[in-house]
Amino acid sequence: MKIRNGFVSNSSSSSFVIFGIETNIKNITHKMLKDNNYTAIGEYIGEGYDVFDIDEPEMLDFIKACENLYNDNTFTVYQSFGEGTIDLSKLPKTGMAEVRGGETAQGSSYDLNCLFENYCYGSSSGFNKKDILKEMDKFKRKEKIIKIEKK
Repeated sequence: MKIRNGFVSNSSSSSFVIFGIETNIKNITHKMLKDNNYTAIGEYIGEGYDVFDIDEPEMLDFIKACENLYNDNTFTVYQSFGEGTIDLSKLPKTGMAEVRGGETAQGSSYDLNCLFENYCYGSSSGFNKKDILKEMDKFKRKEKIIKIEKK
C-alpha cells in the first residue's frame, strides 16, 4: 500500500483502499513481517484515519501493547496484498478477503515515533508512553525466546 507523506494543496487527507484479510494482531510475529504485508487502520485523526503499514517490529509491538494494556480495539489490522496485481494463491481458501477504503490523515503514522505522537500525546486514547514501552519490552523478550527455542 502507498501512503502519501507529502503535502497536497488545501488538503490534509487522501483516499486509501486496502484489499486484505482482517487479522488478529496477537497472531502476528516479527518474522511474519518479513514474509507478509500488514496494514493497520487506527483512530480518526484530523480529517482522516491513521493508516499505515506495519513494517517495523517495534510498530507491531506498539499495537500489541496497546491492545494488551487497554483491552482496546483502536487498531484494525489487515494482511494486505500490496499494490498492483494480486497473487490469487494468497487468497484464503475459506473465509473472506475484503476491500476497505476511506480517507487517510496527512499525519498518519509511518514509524514508531509517529505512533507515540498520535496515540500518547494528541489523541483521545491518551495512552501512557511509559506503560506502552514497558509492555513492548515484554514482546521483545518473548520474540527472543522464540528464536532461541527454534535453534
